[in-house]
Amino acid sequence: MPFLLDYFYAVGNSNNSNFSANLITKHFIKESVVIVVFAYLICLPFLFTKKSVQKSYFLLLFVSLYLASILDFLHLLVFKAKANSSSYYSIFSSNQNETIEFITDYASLNLLLGTAAFAVLPVVIYWCFKKGSSPLIQKVIYWSATMVFGMAAVVFISRVETKSIKAISIYQFYLNYTAYQQEIKQLNNNEKTLSLLKVTHPKIDNNETYVIVIGESTSKFHMQLYGYHRNTTPELVKLKKELTVFNEAKSDHVHTVAAIKDMLLLSDKEEKITPYTLIDCANNAGFQTYWLSNQHYVGENETIVSSIAKKAKKQVFINAAGGKKLDGDLLPEMDNILNDKPKKKLIFVHLMGTHLNYHDRYPSNFNVFNASNISPFGEHADSYINQYDNAILYNDFVVAQLIQQLKSTKGINAMIYTSDHGDEVYDFRNFHGHSQSLESKYMNSVPFILWTNAPFQQLPSSEMLTAKNNVALNFSLANFSNSMQGLFNLKSQLYDSSKSIFSDAYANQATINNALPILEIPEMPVQFSSKIWVHRVNSIERLNNIQDKFAGMELDVVFENGKFDVRHPPAQTSGLSLAQFLSNVKNIQSHYFWLDLKNLTQKNEQAAIKRLDELSKKFNVKAQLIVETQHYKSIPALNKSGYFSSYYLPDFSNTTENGLQFPIQIVRKSIIENQPTSISQDINNYKVMTEHFKNQHKLIWALNLNWNDPKTHQRIEQLLQNDSTIKVCLVNFETDGRK
Repeated sequence: MPFLLDYFYAVGNSNNSNFSANLITKHFIKESVVIVVFAYLICLPFLFTKKSVQKSYFLLLFVSLYLASILDFLHLLVFKAKANSSSYYSIFSSNQNETIEFITDYASLNLLLGTAAFAVLPVVIYWCFKKGSSPLIQKVIYWSATMVFGMAAVVFISRVETKSIKAISIYQFYLNYTAYQQEIKQLNNNEKTLSLLKVTHPKIDNNETYVIVIGESTSKFHMQLYGYHRNTTPELVKLKKELTVFNEAKSDHVHTVAAIKDMLLLSDKEEKITPYTLIDCANNAGFQTYWLSNQHYVGENETIVSSIAKKAKKQVFINAAGGKKLDGDLLPEMDNILNDKPKKKLIFVHLMGTHLNYHDRYPSNFNVFNASNISPFGEHADSYINQYDNAILYNDFVVAQLIQQLKSTKGINAMIYTSDHGDEVYDFRNFHGHSQSLESKYMNSVPFILWTNAPFQQLPSSEMLTAKNNVALNFSLANFSNSMQGLFNLKSQLYDSSKSIFSDAYANQATINNALPILEIPEMPVQFSSKIWVHRVNSIERLNNIQDKFAGMELDVVFENGKFDVRHPPAQTSGLSLAQFLSNVKNIQSHYFWLDLKNLTQKNEQAAIKRLDELSKKFNVKAQLIVETQHYKSIPALNKSGYFSSYYLPDFSNTTENGLQFPIQIVRKSIIENQPTSISQDINNYKVMTEHFKNQHKLIWALNLNWNDPKTHQRIEQLLQNDSTIKVCLVNFETDGRK
């Protein structure tokens, strides 16, 4: 089931051309061959074993395969992609609390029904096969399966790459689990080679206290310090003159385990990860190292993060499994550490930050943001945004308090604050959380803030001037360990100055300017008196139900046999033509029509436009028509004929940040060359449209909101009021003829 669902998601993605869909299909056929061969081979023991053994073997197969597949299946339902290495690593590192939080946060009727279907379907199939099939039918099934296996085996041996075995969930689970355990083993067994890690640190006759604060799921895009419109970081803003704020820090991963590995494990000159950590550097330089954490403690050697934390000479975990401590509870423990005797300290503070569930991350007196109608995605989005911003507000308080504690400490002091990754909270689409499969800049853009006191800045080795010059440069947390070695002068033989954001060598790297050309915007041929129209009015019955209530309506049309048929493919014709539809509109001059022309091409554009001209003349409605098409090459012909044209954009809502760049370039090129009057897509793509096509006229549809519910009116009207580039918003209005 995960395999089939993955296939339908891949082929159904509107970003894929027919050519791409064909390639995807061929790829999945290869994987199907591997699955058939694998399935038959693991079933062979049933032919040679006793019934008592068969039952035990069946139970073993069912449990192992089911558990691995259910992970893929649930990941597909939530994130629209199969689980990847980062996902598996997060699962292996999760504790009971995090699992419960994930389930409660993403629980939905669709997820419940999908899980139930996944659990019940194999049982039903097995029962039907055993109870409802005659011996003859069973033999036919056995021999058919054998023939399919034989053909698949021939293809597998002669043509299919063995790497297609990745389609099998249990195989992926096994690979990732063994890799995860191997990494833990390497981290736990490097004591014998630690002496090979040579670290230099200048002799300084003063106390040194360096603090590295690692946040959790905190995006810079919700921080006032980085330009967010809400006052979410008042304390850090007060300290701004004392801070060096880096603007372009990003994590290459959007899951904690992979991000922490990137940050704290050292890499060699060839960028290969070693089993040595930044903590090892400090230990070998004679520093007292501490790991102070509010993250749930799973076990000393049970996760990669706990294996890294164990390298600190002292570890303090305040949040036992099942607990819900606030980050502020770390502050008394921080006081104890700062008052500890050692003169040289490196302290790691691992926060819960703004991790899901957001409302568990702050006390009631930080429940400040409670606005409504702030998101076009509905009340649930308002709630999550408010909770996340409240968590950011409390996180600001905690980080500022850590700085204040350090300011009161004598000696040479410095603190870095960043986050392992961010979270997307309805910034881009109807989604909150993080997943590598849906990676966006909101998930990987993180705060990166440096505070230092005067004695630190006066060190001969201080690179503060360079640091201030580098704040606008792109910076990856993969270079975090090199940067910390440079900043705190804990330099091992693995240190590479060109990868330290605080060095001159890094500053010499030019920032790449990916600015896109400004798009020209055609003049609006008409201004619509009403911007709220009804979606999919494809019948006379529905027309009669809405035409006295709304000025505008959208209908789907297909051009064939010289006329426009009103229907949404793949639905078959009902016999309703566009001409008949228009003839049933009362007071037609007071209405507007959005025609979603499904099959416009350069081959039929002249005939289609000719027929549209005939209808426009007959009903005198040319100024009241929008013609929408995915076929952008036909837009110039529509423009030439005087129609309001709209380019139906690809769906970008399930595209990763990296995957977005190329299609955006293609779309921009198409807009520049063909000059549509407007662009159109659903509300899930609105943020992409505003970011990459800011000033273009936009047509959107907000079908997630039911216009029959008066509470949604203000939300949509607020969106239209805030953005004058939206010319029409289609709404979901339920009638007897259409829901």
